[in-house]
Amino acid sequence: MRLGERQARMILSGLPDWGPVSIRHLLDAFAGSAVAALEADVASLLPICGSKRAESLLHWERHFDLARQEAFLERENAVYLTEDAPAYPVLLRQIHDAPVGLYCTGPALAGARAVAIVGTRRPSAYGRKLTRTLAGGLAEAGLTIVSGLAAGVDAEAHSAALDAGGNTIGVLGNGLNIVYPRENAALFRRMRAEGAIMSEFYFGRVADRQTFPQRNRIVAGMCEAVIVIESGASGGSLITARFAGEQGRTVMAVPGRVDMETSLGCHRLIRDGATLVTSVADVLEDLDFRQAELPFNDTGGSRLRAPVSGPPANLADEEKAVLEPLLGGDALHPDHICDRTGLASFTVNAALLMLEMKGAVAKRPDGTYERAF
Repeated sequence: MRLGERQARMILSGLPDWGPVSIRHLLDAFAGSAVAALEADVASLLPICGSKRAESLLHWERHFDLARQEAFLERENAVYLTEDAPAYPVLLRQIHDAPVGLYCTGPALAGARAVAIVGTRRPSAYGRKLTRTLAGGLAEAGLTIVSGLAAGVDAEAHSAALDAGGNTIGVLGNGLNIVYPRENAALFRRMRAEGAIMSEFYFGRVADRQTFPQRNRIVAGMCEAVIVIESGASGGSLITARFAGEQGRTVMAVPGRVDMETSLGCHRLIRDGATLVTSVADVLEDLDFRQAELPFNDTGGSRLRAPVSGPPANLADEEKAVLEPLLGGDALHPDHICDRTGLASFTVNAALLMLEMKGAVAKRPDGTYERAF
């Protein structure tokens, strides 16, 4: 069977010991033709890639099941986009280690202007609110929201964009047929129906430490700007921001609370020159969007509001006692609050309920509570 260029690129991207940079080097040696690379003899390959990689090219059928991957494409209603495809992200073509192809599914693959929103997997209530404000407003303005479909900020950004009636694309660090993390299963299905999901990795490829940085370079590379919301001093979002800087993209960061560890990364980015973002309008202005071009009104609702300066007034004594351990920014389980306060569990749970109703605390998905001001 004579391979087509699309099939040959699928094979190259799925072979062991080959990465984006080494594949680019190989393609350069064969005038950009993956077919020619796979049809080359050992004498031609050895000077380019060495014996181990040459072996994987000469006997690629041992390492990559092309028929199985094409069956997956049909079953998952997906496509494999090479660089010459109109739906391949335009900006992504410009980076030196651009993927030779992308597995994609979903209706939102058209080449619109895009920004990435990334952040911690465990955002505070404040961080979730800021993410939804930014992602929803920017999607309403006409920007495609890109993120990594991870838990936390990524998931909030995708869902807010969809809720606003806008476009959003999730970039995976694994194959399209693997839902990771499992808690995002419902969002994953919604993204396939209303947004888009893409991956550099073949069907069945599981995520690992190597795949996530590769994913992050795509998130940054296909966008005009990367916006970071809540990131620790060494969070994965900073890797995406670093890629953005290296690729010549704009790096933006939303300031956080000075007493929260998840603010350290954003504040460090701002200190080092990232654009400080306080509103949807800040992003649109920096990217030179014009009101005549996009039907967006930035009056009301789009400015990121800082939390109030203190707790609600007129708290009962038990409520004040339960709130005290949360003032430092920790997220605590009710049992831990009992330990710190010496109060009975029914007293703590009743106080937490009242504090939540008054907007003083917020319950996180893991059952812990944090202050909401």
